[in-house]
Amino acid sequence: MILTDWFSQDTSTIASNVIWELERFAPFMQTSPSIQDWFRERMCFYQTKQHDGMDIGVWPVQSILVNGKGTVCNATHGTSRYNCNERLEEFIVPRHKKIRIRIINAATQYALKVSIDSHSMTVESMDGNAIQGTEVLDYLIIHTGERYDIEVATDQYRQTPLQPVNDGYFWIRVESLEEFDQPNQNLRNIITPKTGWAVLKYEGSPPRRKPFTTPKQCPVSNPCEILNCPFREYRPKGSNYYTCIPISRTRALGSLIDRHPVPMPTSDDNFQQIFLNFHFSGCLIFT
Repeated sequence: MILTDWFSQDTSTIASNVIWELERFAPFMQTSPSIQDWFRERMCFYQTKQHDGMDIGVWPVQSILVNGKGTVCNATHGTSRYNCNERLEEFIVPRHKKIRIRIINAATQYALKVSIDSHSMTVESMDGNAIQGTEVLDYLIIHTGERYDIEVATDQYRQTPLQPVNDGYFWIRVESLEEFDQPNQNLRNIITPKTGWAVLKYEGSPPRRKPFTTPKQCPVSNPCEILNCPFREYRPKGSNYYTCIPISRTRALGSLIDRHPVPMPTSDDNFQQIFLNFHFSGCLIFT
């Protein structure tokens, strides 16, 4: 699954190169979904910011695409107002199995938050490197250029649908981390993050135009687990409660560490730590 936040001929070339690299370095996957963001209008806009107040991008997102498919209509009001004709990507999977999905963020600048309605996930590898088992997750944040393999159990089918309706069709949701814009220092406008969708369909499910599932609710008594979260605490205004799991808590498999040990300094005199800041947030002058 390839995720993108902007689409042009240049990013098409980038996506092709990403897929070629996948086949070269991690060829065991037959298909890999991708996500991307897409912007095609020229307009004035306030730069959006994420939860901690940092600028999030140089241009806004009009649409988030999954494997190049999505919608360019206003997708900020949830699936209740989903009325566009554009085709969404659909993944047909067997029931009562554990499936592996490889997700690539081929966006130019936006980190994206991924979830699958009614399903949890575990991360199996990052950028082609296997990791030790992680906690069961509800959400996964994927920054630009990152690649994650997740494992999902397809065990949520109900012959007699309950609420939310689990009849074999589920929304895959991909959201930006936008939380507010700030026209001036004294004014913050809370905004709705942009959302893109794809469909997870169980084999043998009845034909349906779209799923009716809803995202997981995460009250303060049972917060959602979210991996690769760049914040110490994360609760968007009026939204769910999250338990942030930083990427520093993940560990490579012992066999990988044995083959590629981390070099350690032999003495304090020969050790030097250098911090490089690559946060180019769209300012006129980069520092």
